[in-house]
Amino acid sequence: TDDTCCWQCRSCGEFQRKSNDHKCSECPSGTRPNPDHSVCVDIPEEFIDFHDPWAIGAMAVASLGVLLTVFVALIFWTYSDTPVIKASGRELSYLLLLGTLASFCMTFVIVSRPTSFTCGLTRFFLGFCYTL
Repeated sequence: TDDTCCWQCRSCGEFQRKSNDHKCSECPSGTRPNPDHSVCVDIPEEFIDFHDPWAIGAMAVASLGVLLTVFVALIFWTYSDTPVIKASGRELSYLLLLGTLASFCMTFVIVSRPTSFTCGLTRFFLGFCYTL
């Protein structure tokens, strides 16, 4: 009775490779098994870069948003002593404009090549901009 299959016959998981006929082991982080689960291979890094049409469109809209936000801020600054601007709550309006400007600027950070720094900025400022 030389069964190659024992009581624990099962397929290896999605991120496991075959160590031997009866055992699977996890692939290291950043790798996944090849189609026959014999070795772990690096996962290719994919990201949107500045030349991608979607990125160009997003950056164009964000640039327009930055310009319009700065324009509105300048109008608020120029006419800050008028009754309409005073009644709208100048300080709160400036804070809202700052949050809007930061949100538009985040587009450029998100489109840039992923690094520890840009990923940290994205994680923090995505929530912070909308909170602001």
